[in-house]
This record gives sequence, structure tokens and C-alpha cells, in this order.
Amino acid sequence: MRDSESDVRLISGGESLVIEPQDGQAVIARAEKIFKEIDADFRKWELDRHGKRTDTILVDVYELVSDAVFLDMFSCISLEWDKLVMTQSQVIWFCRKYPKWIRRIHPTLFLMDEFDDYYIASIRYYRPDLHAGVFHFSYDYNWKSKYPPRIVVPHR
Repeated sequence: MRDSESDVRLISGGESLVIEPQDGQAVIARAEKIFKEIDADFRKWELDRHGKRTDTILVDVYELVSDAVFLDMFSCISLEWDKLVMTQSQVIWFCRKYPKWIRRIHPTLFLMDEFDDYYIASIRYYRPDLHAGVFHFSYDYNWKSKYPPRIVVPHR
């Protein structure tokens, strides 16, 4: 992990992005009404199971400003991983309610804690449909700030 707080910058400052309480029943692998294409790894990695109930939360949107891997991106925001995670139901709610915050072509990323392991939901618009991908948190791709992904996390 690098020692840098400049890998990401807050772009939603001043805007209240609210995610209402969720019952945990919605999962990305079965959200065909929302996503035109859903990565088969959601099912392969058994991420098609219901999650937990959640309360209302506020979220912030960041954008990558320096090349970084997942660990660096999220560490810039907080080292307390549990405070950065969202459930799949919350990700789906965000996509429905705030489509303007989802990137075109380049992904919008969400950290998920699924059954004691971390995954990244990678959501993007592509010709004009919404696509859902998934990466294991350990995936060591160096994301480029030239094509910056966005990062959505609970407000701290």
C-alpha cells in the first residue's frame, strides 16, 4: 500500500446521496431488470445469495486522480474496510436512484464484504445499457487515472 491521500478526490461533496433501508433480498446476479449484462463470476463465486438488512445511509462518490490498485484507492478513503462496504442491495438502489453518478464506459466501483471476503462491484454504462462486473479485491490491476473509475462508499 502506498502512502498517498491524493489517489482519489471527492466529487459528490455538498450533494446528499441517500440510500434508503434495504432488506438484503436484491442481488446483482439476479437484477436483470437493472443490468443488461451481468458478469457470470457473481454466480461462480456464489455472490448470488441474499445479504443483510441495512439502515439508511449517505454515500460519497470519489474519482481516481492517480494510477492505483484497489487497495490504494480504498485506503485513501479509510483503512477501516468495514466502513467502506456496501451490500449488493445498496449497490442496486444506488444504480436505480443515481444513474448520473455511474460512469459511461469507465467503471463505478463499490466495495462489498460478501461472506467474509472482499469483492468489487464494477458498474458502468456501455451503449447505453448498464453492465455489472465483479472483481476479487486482491485483483492487482493498476487502474489508470487517464480513464478514471469512480468509487462509491458510505459517507464517513
